Amino acid sequence: CKHWNYPEVLPTVSVVIVFHNEGWTPLLRTVHSVLLRSPAQLIKEIVMVDDYSDKEHLKEKLDKYIKRFNGKVELVRTDDREGLIRARTIGAKHSTGDVVIFLDAHCEVNVNWLPPLLAPIKHNSGIFEWGLLYKETGISAAERNRRPHNSMPFRSPTHAGGLFAIDRLWFQELGYYDEGLQIWGGEQYELSFKIWQCGGGILFVPCSHVGHVYRSHMPYSFGKLSGKPIIATNMLRVIRTWMDEYAEYYFIREPQAQRVDPGDISAQLALKERLHCKPFKW
Repeated sequence: CKHWNYPEVLPTVSVVIVFHNEGWTPLLRTVHSVLLRSPAQLIKEIVMVDDYSDKEHLKEKLDKYIKRFNGKVELVRTDDREGLIRARTIGAKHSTGDVVIFLDAHCEVNVNWLPPLLAPIKHNSGIFEWGLLYKETGISAAERNRRPHNSMPFRSPTHAGGLFAIDRLWFQELGYYDEGLQIWGGEQYELSFKIWQCGGGILFVPCSHVGHVYRSHMPYSFGKLSGKPIIATNMLRVIRTWMDEYAEYYFIREPQAQRVDPGDISAQLALKERLHCKPFKW
């Protein structure tokens, strides 16, 4: 990776960090690492979205703390629990940079993490960038042979959903996330299918390194939606919208999903038609 030269002029970035009752140290570590390890001219702003936290350290103490960043860090608070998916859309709508980068609230970016993510987007704004490796199988032989160097970005049909970069106007054109998706779960597939089928692409970037803390358990509940089949409903919305006749393969694996009501997906189907998106068979 150290042998690659990246363009001096790259798109500006808005980093969106959504949190709900996050610990003080991991949250601020995420913010500080972005500011300390990114070219200053590229960071337009960091948009922190507080998804209805009730911990005391995330109230007045946090308001006072971010003043040291002289306006570089903006704090947006939701009026109710929105969940990760909708809170990210709120953050994206507050963003003004050319590219929106989403980070979980418990990350630490490494040195030179940003230019490798931005260079392909500068070349093609329809490209979606993912810095961490997420795959269940190895890179295909065709994809390996397509790249002369292992450190080059490679294409992937899907992504994990936690950390990624996307052109802000392209994300807006795609309708952000499906507004019918709740809390979290399934949004990574919704965005993956939408990007590929509507003219974009997904690249994994081996030279962009970001550390991520994984929890051993879920530290919070889904609030008033606790006990409801949120993830199953989200998945069904994605499948009914994007997978066409291939939905039957999902139902073979998850037959009980056919009893779940996905809600109204007419707006998503209209978006799919308006953008002239390709069928899943493509």
